[in-house]
Amino acid sequence: MALVTRSLAGLEPEVTVSQYRVPDLLESRGPQRMAEVAASLNVRPSSASRQCSRLERRHVVSRRSGATDRREVYLHLTAAGGRLLAEITDRQRAALADPASALSSVSVDVLIAALHSLSAAADLSSNTALSSGDSCLASHMSELGPNACLTGAGFPSRN
Repeated sequence: MALVTRSLAGLEPEVTVSQYRVPDLLESRGPQRMAEVAASLNVRPSSASRQCSRLERRHVVSRRSGATDRREVYLHLTAAGGRLLAEITDRQRAALADPASALSSVSVDVLIAALHSLSAAADLSSNTALSSGDSCLASHMSELGPNACLTGAGFPSRN
């Protein structure tokens, strides 16, 4: 979480951590209905709608009627939203560059993608435990060695 927070600092347009999750979701899954966004973010539809309205005013997302059912409204990532996500990813890569200097650029890309997937799957903003994913994550982390630590990087402490 700290990496995301640092990568959002000073962005124009200003985006909060919770707002960042919306364009990140749209980039990975494509256009979504508001109910799908709310469910993915584990928030009430009214909260998701307010977040998306703020992002829409900043031209990060847009709302469009469905192609087959005009009553359905889909959220789309705008070109400006795509550029914003690219800038955030560049900042994340730069932040990871020093500690990850031993990793190839492909490995860094895989790591960033894995962190995005974990963030989406674990809803870290509510500080929920990774529960059933703990053992799977632990087995994958064993490759990093016995001193690998996830606390302080947005993951809950296991103490």
